[in-house]
Order: sequence, then structure tokens, then C-alpha cells
Amino acid sequence: MTGLLLAAVMIGFWYFALVVPATLTTVTLRSADLYSEHYPVARYAGEMLRRGEIPLWNPYQLNGIPFLAVPHSRLFYPPNLIYLLPQTGIAIEIDLVFHWLFAGVGLWLLVRAWGMSHLAGFAAATSFMLSRWLVDAIQWPGIIACAAWLPWTLLSIEGVLRRQRWAPIGLALALAMQLFNGATEFIVYNAYACALYSGIRLIDLGRGERTQDVFLRIGVLCAAVTAGVGLAAIQLLPTLELLTESGRLGGGTHLEFALGGPLTGHLPEAPFLMGALNAEGWSALGLLPLLGLVLFPKQQGLRSPWIFALLLVTYSSLLIFGGWFFELYFDTFLGQMFRRPTKFFYQYNLGLGIFAAVAMNRLLELRDNRSLLGSHPWEIGLAGIVTLAWGIWLLVVAHSVPWILGSIALLATFVFVRDPKQRTWVCLALCATQVVHLTLVPRNNSMRPFRQEHRFDSIENVFDSLRDQADLQRIYTSPMFIFDPATTPKQGLLRGAYMAVDYEPLTTGRQRDYYLRASMEPSVTAHFSGGYFVGENTRWGLLDNASVRFYLALANEPAFDFLRTLSTKPRKTGVRMHRQRGVDVFERTQALPRAYFVANALEIPNAEAILDRMSQPRFHSRNFVLLERERGSLTRSNRPPGSSHVEIEAPDSDTLRIDVWSDQPGYVVLTDTWYPGWEATVNGETVPIHRANFLFRAVEVQQGDSQIVFRYAPQSLRDGAQISGLFALALAVVAGYLAVQRRIERRSGTR
Repeated sequence: MTGLLLAAVMIGFWYFALVVPATLTTVTLRSADLYSEHYPVARYAGEMLRRGEIPLWNPYQLNGIPFLAVPHSRLFYPPNLIYLLPQTGIAIEIDLVFHWLFAGVGLWLLVRAWGMSHLAGFAAATSFMLSRWLVDAIQWPGIIACAAWLPWTLLSIEGVLRRQRWAPIGLALALAMQLFNGATEFIVYNAYACALYSGIRLIDLGRGERTQDVFLRIGVLCAAVTAGVGLAAIQLLPTLELLTESGRLGGGTHLEFALGGPLTGHLPEAPFLMGALNAEGWSALGLLPLLGLVLFPKQQGLRSPWIFALLLVTYSSLLIFGGWFFELYFDTFLGQMFRRPTKFFYQYNLGLGIFAAVAMNRLLELRDNRSLLGSHPWEIGLAGIVTLAWGIWLLVVAHSVPWILGSIALLATFVFVRDPKQRTWVCLALCATQVVHLTLVPRNNSMRPFRQEHRFDSIENVFDSLRDQADLQRIYTSPMFIFDPATTPKQGLLRGAYMAVDYEPLTTGRQRDYYLRASMEPSVTAHFSGGYFVGENTRWGLLDNASVRFYLALANEPAFDFLRTLSTKPRKTGVRMHRQRGVDVFERTQALPRAYFVANALEIPNAEAILDRMSQPRFHSRNFVLLERERGSLTRSNRPPGSSHVEIEAPDSDTLRIDVWSDQPGYVVLTDTWYPGWEATVNGETVPIHRANFLFRAVEVQQGDSQIVFRYAPQSLRDGAQISGLFALALAVVAGYLAVQRRIERRSGTR
């Protein structure tokens, strides 16, 4: 019954508080990632899966990147089957509503496991799943999903510590689902909260149980965590492989960017506290969480959850402030990998939800006491002082928030009426006003994809024509297009066009360094890619060598004035320009094809030296290729120019076939990213793939006709699949054993 009520509240909230008020008609910072990141990836993945293919490699972004290894692809996350629907916008709404409800149900069950009432669980669930930050994060469906798994993980930990039979399997599955979901940052944050809760509960257990029993439970927890990690190895190992290649490993984020960046990364103490006191904003307090702070639980078993909630709210608030506490955290290895401490708001809101449950549970315990002021003077007096002071603040300063003032009046009614049934109705009314208040707090009114999917297709003819003209070469879109779904770099996934740059959290360090050198413009988002602006100092030769043929810019965008000047003499400069659908389109005809033949090679062991040499104006990739080898010497081949023909026949995502004819031996250079897991054959014989021109691939061919086949078959995926299979089998065996054991126990009981 409570679950159905939560579902009704969530669906009603979604429609009346989110869909109806969605009045904005442009993409803003609050919805940019939903349009520029999530939608194209989800739609592409759904299309590939409907065709029966698992996309391992993404050739359409950044000269090629792993698709499966990028965590937010969420390919193996079971709820993502919803994206098999052809209407991606509708699938996104279902994804969001399901995980908001899933978060609430998980917290309700956790509160019930602690021994609190259904009404206390309802108060906690609604306070969490309708909390401002969790709803305001609609642009990150994967993040909302990972946050939704936190209550379920805590519930599984509680079950393990209570020696419940199925709890270790539940904990393993909860952890595996988070890893499959792929919100890496929030997996780490969830781990902080789970470690804190486990520590508090183990200390509590250690007071009344033998040391060996406590260590046994620690061992079961570790085994369950290991099983969860092993179960998700098919996703985890490719992601770790990408992380080792990423420019983000070991930090790379400046403190100023973590605290600022495109969105404000933190919320200082003053606005944080003001929002809480005024009952508005991400830090909004309802009455019930405030009461939970002062109505300390009397039962021994509820003190650990209360302490956990207090510590959770405390450390998450300190991190959100972005002050000294966050700076200490940022100095750690994990701290430097992420940004925006405001993302800890979901843990703050979880703590408030637990406080709401504690308050409601305590009120229900007190409803039979006819003289509260006489029997509990200090407890009721403290609660009264706090709520009265807050009410005066709301009346004098906020001048509004009637539902909060109504909650305060209901609390006074609870104290002065004596009939338990009337007090029960007051408790129900308090929960209702809490829900109404959370619904009325200003919400995310960004436009929704299910209403605005046509925006992705508004200039599809531009991309389609460029894709056909480019002959597998690449397109560079200005970073200024981040708010336009029609020109997002991930249009490549939607149109089958090859894009040079993109906003990608886990791009490789080589891609970052290459395009940053080409741009010659400062970038605070270097390790994300996509933030590379062009200008007077841009080294266009590096972009030509990356097969970037077309450039899209805003009409009259100043950064592209250099190309505009060159386009006035197209025969001499090889630069042409035209305007199409309000977009300036530049073409550099001197851009190298995606695959080409080179007769000569230079071997240079140092990557930086290769990039330096390529950055020189006189470097010509048609004359020779720079191979990165560790021989420590420089060698040269001096073959004269000859004739050759190179044609890409099968540019599939995971397989690429190239037909080559040349009148002499040499190398075929492919301007796709060199990355572990690619294998190559020439005329059926396996050959090594050389790291060429800093970022790309090259294979050696002999004189005459050759057919080169590149296949992406990463060892990390094969190893991960084997490990996941073994752990899945082990969990199935354990589950079968537990089921048989339970059946035997039932039969013995009936006899």
C-alpha cells in the first residue's frame, strides 16, 4: 500500500511540478548535459541494440573513443532496456521517474528495517525522492540512478550486519548495478556514505557481541563487495583501461575550476543557510527534518541511524561550502578527479530524509501520552523553541511559505490535543504538508526532450550534406554550440558523421594534448575535451593532420575570422566558406584523408618530441610518418614519392577495412585514435599497429595490393566477461543453495 502511495505521489509530482511548468524553450546550463550528452548516447545505444549489435567503439567522436568503456553509455545496466523504445525522449522520462521512485522505495524499506513505522518511512521517502537537488539534476539521469541506489546499498549492508540470509547477494547486486550504471563519481560518493554507515553500525555491534562475530560480519561485507565488483568486471575493466589512458587520472582539475566552472561548483555558508531557513533552494528544510534534529530517538536501535544522518548532513554540508574542508578533500587523489562539491547535496538530502523519519516515528510514539508538556518538558520545550523561532523567521524575513507555517501550526495542535486518533490525523497532515511544500519549492522548468526532440533534427540536412562531402573526414564544431541540440558535437552519433572534438569526461590524455596544442588557446576544461577554441594562434596543420575538413561556427563568430580571411582567396589558400541555415561552414581542402599512404617513416621514442615536430609549420605528413618506438635512435627511410591509392571500404564501429595499392613498400596511416584492443591484419596476416603521429595508427604494407582490416577486440572486455561470468555463476550457486536450504527448513517446520 505504501509503495503504491509513493508511486502516486511521484507520478503526480512529475507531472504537476516538472512537466507542466517546463516553460523554457532553450537549452540552459541546467539542461545542457541532457541534450549534449545523454540523449545522443542513449539514442545511439538504443538503435544499435535494436539492430542486435553491442557498440564497443565510437568512431564518431574525438578521432574515435571506446563506447562501452565510457561509463555513461550504461550499456549493461538492466533498467536501460527502456532505451530500446524508439522514442528516446519518452524513455528518458520513464528512466527519471523510475529512479526517483526507486530511491524513495529504497529509503522507505531502510527505515522499516530500522523498526520505524510505515508513516515514518513515507516521510523519509518523499523527503528524499522529491528533494530539490535530486529533481534539479534531470540533466544527469545516470547520476540520479546512482544516487537512487544508495538507500538500497545501505539496506543490504544492514541486512548483512543482521545476518539476513539473502543480504550479501543483495549487496553484491546493488554494487554491481551502480558499476553498470556508470556514474563513476557517484559510485565513489556512495562508497563514502556506505563506509561511514558500516563503521557506525559495527561500533554499535561491537559493544554487545563477541569480537570474532564482528570480524565475521566484516568478512561477509568484504566478500559481498568483492562479488559485486567481480560481477561488473565486464564494464569495470574496460573503464579502468580507459582511465589509465585518460588525462583525468591523478587529478588534472584545478581547485578554482572544481569550485567554479560553467556552473557554480559550491554553495557558500551564507546562501546555504539562508536557503535552509527560508525553506527554499537545494538546502530547503521542511519541518520534519528540523524536528528530527532535536527529537533524539529513545530506542537504542535507532540511535545509529540518527548519528549516521547527523554525520552525513555535517560532512556533506562542509563539502558543499567549498571551504577549508573541501580543500583538504581536494588534495586527495580521488578528490582531484571530480568537481562541483554541490553534487554532495543528494547525501545531505538523504540525511534530511532520515531525520524526517526519526521525527515522525517519535511523534507516533508520543501520541498516546495525554500530557506531553508534563511528561516530556525538555524534549517538547526544545522542539517548540526551535519551531517557534523558525516560524518567526519565516514570517518576518521570508514573508511567505504558508505550508511550512501550516506545519508549525499542526505541530502545536499535536501537543495540545489529547486524543491519539486526532494526533494520528495530525501526523498524516504533517506528511501531507511536507509533500506539498516540496512540490511548491521552485523546480527545474527546463524544456523536456520528449517535447523537443525535433530540435536535434532542425538542421539535419547540414550535417547530412557535410557527411557526404567529407568522405569520412572530420567536422569540427565550435564550443559555442554547447547549448544547441542541432549542432552538438554528438550529432555525429545521430547522423553517422565523424566529429573532431567533443565534451567527454574520460577522453584520452593524448587527445587532450593534441587538440590543446592545435588550439593554442587556454582551456580550463582541457581534460574534458570539447573546450578548445580556435583563433589567430591555432596550428591548423595539426587539425589538417587529424583529417578535420569542415568547421561549423556561429554566424560571424570572431574566433573564425582567420578562416574568413583565407576564404576570400579559396584557390590560393584552399579555404572555402558558405553560410547554411544560419551556420558558417568552412572547408579546408588541404585536410588529409582519414587514411593515406606514406613511403617514409621516422622513429622517435619520445611522444612530446613527436608533437613538437608535428607542430612546426613545415611538417608535411604526406612525406613521412612519425612512429613512436622505444629504440632510442632516429632512423630514416628515403624512398622517393610514388603512386598509391587508399580507400576505406567498411568504416563500421568495431571493424574497419582499407584497400591499398602502392608501387612501393610503406605505411598506411589511419587518423583514428591509437588505443589498446585494436588488432590489424594485412592480407589475412596479423601485423603490429604502430602509434603514429602522436595520436594515430599506422601499419606497414608491401608493394602492390593489400587489404588491411582493423578490428576492435579489447582484452579487457574478454577478461571482464570471463570474470563476470564466473561471479554470476558463483552467485547463482549460492542463491540456489540458499533457496534449497530455505525449502528444507520450511518442510521441517511443517512436520
